[in-house]
Amino acid sequence: MSTRGPGNHNIAMGHRLRELRLAKDLTHAQVGEAAGISRSYVSRLESGEVGLPSRDVLRRLAAVLGTSRDDLLRAAGYLEPHPTVVDDPALEIAFRHVETLPPEDQREVLEFVAYVMHRRRRRGAPVEGKGEGG
Repeated sequence: MSTRGPGNHNIAMGHRLRELRLAKDLTHAQVGEAAGISRSYVSRLESGEVGLPSRDVLRRLAAVLGTSRDDLLRAAGYLEPHPTVVDDPALEIAFRHVETLPPEDQREVLEFVAYVMHRRRRRGAPVEGKGEGG
């Protein structure tokens, strides 16, 4: 069996694919059909049995699963992970999901954050860090 990258990377990406597929309540067959690949190939990708797919297949999988190709490459260890910008794991997950939103929804998220920051400033509350700086 030939792989393009260390096996652990393939397994890590497979776990991410599975996580995304289950979150969307999709079967292997549904993902395969939508991405133009076979059900068995989706299953083998998830189990780490095969190497990193082509860029085109990654792009199609990312589109079907509502994420970015870079997200899948990060999961496989081929790209550096995003630096952690918050200490709260729930916020970190939320930030990670924002990059998968369409641009108009990303703008809404930014507008909401700007609104919350403006409201905090009006109340005189600190707006940077956890109370330090300002």
